[in-house]
Amino acid sequence: MIPEDALGPGARGCGVPLFIDHQLAVAYGRGGSWYMQGPWDKGEETQGYQSRMTPSALYRAAITAIDQHAVASQGGKRFAELPPEAQDALLSGLEKGKLDLGGVDAKTFFQMLWLNTNEGMFSDTIYGGNKDMAGCPPELAGCGG
Repeated sequence: MIPEDALGPGARGCGVPLFIDHQLAVAYGRGGSWYMQGPWDKGEETQGYQSRMTPSALYRAAITAIDQHAVASQGGKRFAELPPEAQDALLSGLEKGKLDLGGVDAKTFFQMLWLNTNEGMFSDTIYGGNKDMAGCPPELAGCGG
């Protein structure tokens, strides 16, 4: 979602996958301090996260559904095996909520993935992302720390 370019490493190079894995393994991933009881009506966009799934359950279900969608629509290839243009098209479909992921709301997953990616890209390195503070150019003194 944040590719490497001439200005520096992308999300992978900054350790964002490790950051997200760590976050999903602790209280955040379990929704430890969240109200997780019903009712389960679809909330307004201004109400924030509205799901019976914890963040880790949402990630597991969404990743499985995205791979199933990719296999069915992209010649048997999983998301990670697709060329960047096809990956971008699927991500765009997620962002707009246009992909049917079964019991997972595509737009909700995209919003969480984008939020967690940004957190991992720019957070303090103590949390496992922003490796070597590479997500913070020198002109942003204090970024992540």
